[in-house]
Amino acid sequence: MYNGLGNEVDILEREISDNMQKNQVVIIEVRTYQSLPFKDILGKLKSSSNRHVFVDDCQAMLNNPNSQYDDLLPSCKELSATNYRIWIGHDLAQLNYFSPFVEQTHENSVTLSLNLRNTVDLVGILIKITEWLFERNKYCSFPTLQPGHFIHGPQTIVHVIEKQVGLNELGLTNNIINRELDKLCNIGVSGGFNVGVVDNITSTGIKKMVEDRASNNMIEYCDTTSCNSAEYPAVVVVYDIAGVVNSIYLQISRGRVYCAVIMYSTYSKTISKIPSVTNLIQELSTDDSVRIIRYD
Repeated sequence: MYNGLGNEVDILEREISDNMQKNQVVIIEVRTYQSLPFKDILGKLKSSSNRHVFVDDCQAMLNNPNSQYDDLLPSCKELSATNYRIWIGHDLAQLNYFSPFVEQTHENSVTLSLNLRNTVDLVGILIKITEWLFERNKYCSFPTLQPGHFIHGPQTIVHVIEKQVGLNELGLTNNIINRELDKLCNIGVSGGFNVGVVDNITSTGIKKMVEDRASNNMIEYCDTTSCNSAEYPAVVVVYDIAGVVNSIYLQISRGRVYCAVIMYSTYSKTISKIPSVTNLIQELSTDDSVRIIRYD
């Protein structure tokens, strides 16, 4: 595990070396991308050969403007010149902007289109969102998403708060979150696993409210900077239009079976005045697996 503290690089390098001698599989969990020393870590692997290296969910790092992703590709290329095979996994639709890393690796890329994580209903919603993202970012080429099974789930509820919401006026938003959490916790839809509340702006008021409720260990708060690898049986998506607009794909995809979305705007414009967002809501409303609830 790497947290980016003190002399952890040296410790991590020793642990990699020791574990490679004893185990066929070595897993490194990275909890920060602020100063991830890819060059040092991957350089340590040169002492052995005939290995596979998997770097998974690296879009979390590419979305971080302070990350060291510039070291990732050169280090991987250098290591692949030996007897190593390097595999880098990332979800293009989770990127907040077009990354030069994606362009540089395009020729050697393989697209995995089948979605096995979410219900077929949620996959249908995610397909509509990727099409919407493509319209907003025509310079990006998002992979074609397809359902990998035919397991259905409950109807997705999208709560749309029409009026402009101040950062200190989140009463209605909190009430809707609480109603959704009450419903999920009372009917036991989580099956003993945590219900996720995924926020795209890290609202202090919402975070505190959720964490105060989380004492029963059934509820977990996270924001879009730290949820790329998270998954929950049910999620409550808190989606402020003033935040990262593209994050709605990442947020919804964290839910395997059930999802409730709360859309509101602390931006200077109300949702009805933002054509791209109203277009998305209109498109979702045509899906039988989605129910739109509006609040004036």
